[in-house]
Amino acid sequence: MTLNQLVSLFRVLSTNQGQLNDFECTVASESQLGPDTKFPRLLVELQPGNLNNKDLVLNFAFIFSDRVQKGLGNEIEVLSDILSIATDYRALLMDPQYGEDFAVEGSITITPFRDATDEETAGWMFEAGIRLTDLKDRCQIPG
Repeated sequence: MTLNQLVSLFRVLSTNQGQLNDFECTVASESQLGPDTKFPRLLVELQPGNLNNKDLVLNFAFIFSDRVQKGLGNEIEVLSDILSIATDYRALLMDPQYGEDFAVEGSITITPFRDATDEETAGWMFEAGIRLTDLKDRCQIPG
């Protein structure tokens, strides 16, 4: 599985989750909210990875967010809703049907956040390593 295929799968899973209205994948810290950004949203940031003898582990930050009311009046409600979305997405990501293509590494820590800038968002972020196996046994260059 290539990085492009993995990102395409992340996009499909965000659609299949049913409550996410926007998806973006980028290199860490390069995301920009535009006028067309819809919430709730999933931002996937590519993090440093590891390459060893037969495996490539790509690390991603999955950042789920939604808008909160000015003054953060509904922050707990937003955090509760987004936590449900994030755990649903994690379940989709860990579905055994993908076992031959990749595996999610280890346990996942999930962290709440709030952004009280002009966007006023809150949500949850989890980081996960995605292990792609047997890379030396096949060509990964698209034809």
